[in-house]
Amino acid sequence: AELDLGKLSQWAGSLSELESLPLPSRETMERYQSQLDDLDGEMARLGRSGSDIQAGLQDLDAQLERHRLRQDALTEDDLKTARQRRDQGWKLVQSSWQGDPVELSEVRDFVAAYEPANDLAQAYRFSVEYADRVADRLRRESEQVAEKTRLMTERQKREKSLAALNDERTVKSQLRHDTE
Repeated sequence: AELDLGKLSQWAGSLSELESLPLPSRETMERYQSQLDDLDGEMARLGRSGSDIQAGLQDLDAQLERHRLRQDALTEDDLKTARQRRDQGWKLVQSSWQGDPVELSEVRDFVAAYEPANDLAQAYRFSVEYADRVADRLRRESEQVAEKTRLMTERQKREKSLAALNDERTVKSQLRHDTE
């Protein structure tokens, strides 16, 4: 019995002190066992839900990869960026045309972004053409773009669900540990 007493890491008293402690009632023990069983069931349910969400994420990743391999679909953000670059080019052209001071580094960077342009006017023309191509492609591929956007949104939702589920599992695990 003395050897087994050493295995009780939380107990610092003697064997006789331990034997004199009152035992919890049967109802108390059954209530704690019921709580532990409930927590075990909840942990198992959370584990299954986590596995389902993981499988869904893998499926979404596969669908997104198929989209990427077909042709990386453009998004509204791509069009927004193209239009912003075009507008930036127009401001440079307008400032240059009106004789306002223009940073040479800005002009150089803008022209370099639209190779094989060799001057601001040509780079601006290329930026307009590029923004138009992006808009035209978005219109032509709107169904594919909508599907890609839907998949990306669904993936984000599932990642958030998985994170929340993992947080809940951590809380339940700690609660079970504390109950023991």
